Amino acid sequence: MASLIDITCPECKKQMKAPETMQGKKIRCRGCGHTFAVAASSKKPSALDVDDDEANPYGVVNEQETVVRCPHCTHEMESKEAVICLHCGYNIQTRQRLGTKQVIETSGGEHFAWLLPGIMAVVGILVLIGFDLFYCLAFPKMVEKSEDYKWLSYGGIRVWIVILTFFVMAILGKFAYRRLIVNPTPPEIERDI
Repeated sequence: MASLIDITCPECKKQMKAPETMQGKKIRCRGCGHTFAVAASSKKPSALDVDDDEANPYGVVNEQETVVRCPHCTHEMESKEAVICLHCGYNIQTRQRLGTKQVIETSGGEHFAWLLPGIMAVVGILVLIGFDLFYCLAFPKMVEKSEDYKWLSYGGIRVWIVILTFFVMAILGKFAYRRLIVNPTPPEIERDI
């Protein structure tokens, strides 16, 4: 490794260090931009001239003295094993910052509005059951004398219409079960703080 020499800019008098191999070559001053030839220096920096920062350029200290800091806010972590910064909420493992949210309480009207589609599905199922009973029991007697609608009372047509209504009842029943039994409370309304 080449030793360093002191260089002084003739224009701005800025002090710099450069390898000995730069003697006699032209360089540009970092301070003022003036170009000049490096003259031979009689003084070489000694170990005493070196700043403390250069002796330990990375600021490494003993392992027992190290303090674990949050990479997001640089505040001191609770311990070396801590995962979440108590100051800013940054999670070191997931690399995400936890936010604070305010949960707004749902009112009775919002709760009823959440349950209303499930209640309407149950009412729809009851209406379809009533329709099936009417269509299978009373409707054939009503259209017995009329020739225009008699085809609606045929057995095959009645079976397919009842099957279709059962299919619709199954869909409504599944929705009503989910809304009224599985998840009867409306979702929480959250707002970022």
